[in-house]
Amino acid sequence: MIELKPGDQFFLIQNKTILQKGINLIQSFWAWIGGRDKSESPHTGTILNEWGDTFESRFKIGTYNMKDYKGCRIRIYRDDRMTIDKHKNGWAAIKIYEGLIYPVHRLPYFIAPGMAETLHIIPVPVCSENAGKYLFCARIRPLPYWGTDVDELEDWWKANPHGKLIYNDIWK
Repeated sequence: MIELKPGDQFFLIQNKTILQKGINLIQSFWAWIGGRDKSESPHTGTILNEWGDTFESRFKIGTYNMKDYKGCRIRIYRDDRMTIDKHKNGWAAIKIYEGLIYPVHRLPYFIAPGMAETLHIIPVPVCSENAGKYLFCARIRPLPYWGTDVDELEDWWKANPHGKLIYNDIWK
């Protein structure tokens, strides 16, 4: 098993539920229109420590653990610029959402380009926006996070010269 570090980001590579299939369908459409890689991941989260605790936007936004993904295909990326201070900045920015309910109302905003970036009526992030805000506030990713979808975030990791794919397999 690999050694996890604070700031690693994981991507779930599966489409079992209707929600996961719907998210991936929309992402695949925009990836095709934008000439990006094919969308494979409907969910992402940030790893908080070496024990695999994660922060994710699920039904309830909060702290979970990588053991929840046992038997699922996972990709994990790491940025070589991540430090404990950068991690603390990113964590401080997203932990304010802990305990909030998943913002289902934001999902339709991703259907039309730019809508999710500009409409923040109830500013609670979906999983990719949460992970994007973490990276932005850790000063790792200079791009805005509202409106970032999972596929776009993973494409950024693939192009990031400081990012490295450290795991791409079934999680044990």
